[in-house]
Amino acid sequence: MEWLTILMLEKPKTVIGWGKALFTAGGLATIVGIWGVLALRAIAVPAKLGITDAVTRSLADAYPALPTWWIPESAAGFAMSIGIAAVGVWLVMATKHLNRTFR
Repeated sequence: MEWLTILMLEKPKTVIGWGKALFTAGGLATIVGIWGVLALRAIAVPAKLGITDAVTRSLADAYPALPTWWIPESAAGFAMSIGIAAVGVWLVMATKHLNRTFR
């Protein structure tokens, strides 16, 4: 990981930009994933009551025309999206700390 430390010291704006991008992507995926899980619950209630015959098990079933491959729907997916956001926060904080310490 020495290369990352060197990159943080030589090009801090680039690393901070990547950190902010990772935080934004992970946060957006998490928020949309929560929205998707809530949407699936709203769709599943009428199906349980026997109002509709359609059974939706995933967002791909509920919204077949939309690209939903990037939206987390399970605990592992949420852990990954939160982890991506956490790596982004760490990159920004570590880069700022290194530059305050060594500059």
